[in-house]
Amino acid sequence: MAISIPGLPDPIDGNGPIVLLGANGSGKTRLAVQMANAGNAEFIPALRNIAVPDQIPNWTLQTATSELQNRTNQRRNSYWELVPDIDALFGKLWSSHAVEAMRVYDEVLRGAQPQDLPETVLSKTKELWRAVFPGRSIAFTDFTARVTNEYLGSTTYTAKHMSDGERTGLYLAGRVFDSSHPVVVVDEPETHFHSRLAVRFWDALESLSPSKRFVYVTHDLNFALSRRDAAIVLVRPNQPPERILPGASLPSDDVASILGAASFSVYASRLIFCEGREEKSLDQELLRAWFNDRETALIPVGGCENVKRCTAAFQTKSVVSGFAASGIVDRDHWPDEMLSGLANVHVLPVHEIESLYVLKPVYGAIAAHAGHKAETIEGLYANAFAGFKRQMSGTLANKLICERFKARSLMLVERAFASTVDFSDRAGLRGTLIAEIPRTKPAAEPEKIWDEEERVVNDALASDDPAVFLRVLPGKPLVGTAAATLGLTKDRYSELLKTGLGSSPDPAFQSLHAALETALAPFLPPRRA
Repeated sequence: MAISIPGLPDPIDGNGPIVLLGANGSGKTRLAVQMANAGNAEFIPALRNIAVPDQIPNWTLQTATSELQNRTNQRRNSYWELVPDIDALFGKLWSSHAVEAMRVYDEVLRGAQPQDLPETVLSKTKELWRAVFPGRSIAFTDFTARVTNEYLGSTTYTAKHMSDGERTGLYLAGRVFDSSHPVVVVDEPETHFHSRLAVRFWDALESLSPSKRFVYVTHDLNFALSRRDAAIVLVRPNQPPERILPGASLPSDDVASILGAASFSVYASRLIFCEGREEKSLDQELLRAWFNDRETALIPVGGCENVKRCTAAFQTKSVVSGFAASGIVDRDHWPDEMLSGLANVHVLPVHEIESLYVLKPVYGAIAAHAGHKAETIEGLYANAFAGFKRQMSGTLANKLICERFKARSLMLVERAFASTVDFSDRAGLRGTLIAEIPRTKPAAEPEKIWDEEERVVNDALASDDPAVFLRVLPGKPLVGTAAATLGLTKDRYSELLKTGLGSSPDPAFQSLHAALETALAPFLPPRRA
């Protein structure tokens, strides 16, 4: 499907997404509106009403469709204004769903047996929403949207109590699935989503909309690079757009403006992608304290897969020049096969970042600074380590075994699909996949896999080597235990680590600084670019 971008000499062929990338004020939105108005495209503006009504309008399908079309036209003509269209959208989805339900009901009354239940836009929206927001499901009963959240003890709440991310996902999924246009133009697709959720949501929506081609308008470089096989078009103020061809680099001035808009340091020469989000947490605070020079920008992007994807995008696409990009991920519960051979991604030799807080040499450095004598620190850590073992036994150990079993099983199941490349013969494809699943190790040898992962956890719990223990067992629950054995609060313990890693002129912190650098250097990438 070829798409023409105003100002580009040639259409962009293919089926992959297109990203209009530029800093704030570069004219991206105006270009997108111009493109959408000139072609057969659905335009979803950045300013959108996501307030899902508690009571969905009880309209006929004809009335709801007409009302939604009127508001769509209004939105197209005034994209800079907030047009309340969500009630009309879900009025149409509900009415359309009700029409199909009535048709099936009438068939059953006549004695017919429906072979396949119709997949309505509302049902597709609900399923995508459930997949993107695990543990939550949404139902539309008696013209009311209600969410059930398993993480809150199956608590049920109405639409007005949904988070901005939940409401945004519901609205965007409904808009895209309901659209009859082959091209969908989305302005600021990451709005109201944190970085990990934005990537997961649009990945899912793209995969469930194979007949549509997506055009994203963004200043978020991380999101732009997360789009697989995307054509990137650079937009500058008062200049024609420029397509960035594979292998070409983004000019340094544009890098500075775009990265600045995305809250990245424009002075950095090294980008380090890590797990997590921009928030105050033990893992982010330690990494920021370690990578505290002006030449390094630490960029949290969500989960392990996002770190790998962002790092690979910078390495293989060469979109950005003048930066060295790498990643850092927790060892977590992933099998070694999944973590080996990751290009430019540092895998921690411990379970997670928080485990570094309770390393023996880190504990020793903080204990010495807190005034404990060298001859007593060994015994203090032995007591702390014994507490670690007691804390991680029982239920927590069982949970970890389950997580390791699940992660390894998922990896092995995915391998069953790795050789499936011929999609031309549906019957053959069906037979191949159905025959392959029983031959995978999780299906054929679940007891063996469980026993192996149980042995890994048991061996770690039995080990007297803290490095072996912390390679498998999580460290986050242990920080408070370590601090308590030194007579410190958890917050004071972590504050001493952060301050010690800094460049305080106070001579009292010089020994702590040197000891912490020595303790952490074998576990983390170099501090300086």
